[in-house]
Amino acid sequence: MAWNEGKKTVLAGSGGVAVGLLVKLSAGKVVKNTASATDDPVGVALGNALENEPAAVRWLNADGTVEIKAAGAIDLNAAVYAAADGEIQALPQGGGDYKLIGKALQAASGDGAIIEVLPCSYGSAIPGVNGVDGVDATPAEFYDVFAAGSGGVAPALLVKFGSGEVVKNTATATDDPIGVAQDTALEDADASVRFLNAPGAVDMTAAGAISQDAAVYAAADGKVQALPIENGTYRRIGIAIEAASADDDIIKVLPYDYCATTTVSG
Repeated sequence: MAWNEGKKTVLAGSGGVAVGLLVKLSAGKVVKNTASATDDPVGVALGNALENEPAAVRWLNADGTVEIKAAGAIDLNAAVYAAADGEIQALPQGGGDYKLIGKALQAASGDGAIIEVLPCSYGSAIPGVNGVDGVDATPAEFYDVFAAGSGGVAPALLVKFGSGEVVKNTATATDDPIGVAQDTALEDADASVRFLNAPGAVDMTAAGAISQDAAVYAAADGKVQALPIENGTYRRIGIAIEAASADDDIIKVLPYDYCATTTVSG
């Protein structure tokens, strides 16, 4: 069985492609992503290619982050969505459906700015399915170092951005966690963060009992929990590879589909 681990060369279709643009498949070739809601982008062009020339493409479910061209101003840590002409945008105010692409790890000052994005709308690559087992990759593709914000961070806790720093994830539905802290870092100290879309499983802290193979959701204080029975909306994080018997147990979780939410209603 053969597979591609993250990058592939594909012929460019009509109009060619340009570096930093979202691309979709068309008749076995890649072209610019154009429809903000109905197109299904598969990756980002890593270089310029004229029609029928080979184009290097980075799949959206590859590890780590990727640089994408913005269609306008985008705030740091904002969710980004597909825009026309292969670009990305902040969520428009006008009514409509928009294809979620990921999280902005840099701010964009305006149209044409190239910013770093953490793709998250496709879930993470699953070892043994998308071919990430045994990848000889540098840790920089999966981790980064940020300043810890108020209260600092601790190992195995989900973290989010707060004013350009990383802090514990707290809100079970509205927060957007970007990764898991790998060590203890006091406020303003350097904190190593493993991105949620890195390959394989990662240690997380349980907020109570969790069955093996159960879906896990964001809980308070950077922890994860089984789906509560109380009414509410909960941020899905992944699948429990190990069971947790009590609060503060450390278990391995495979992050997957972590931009999705589940609503419990009576």
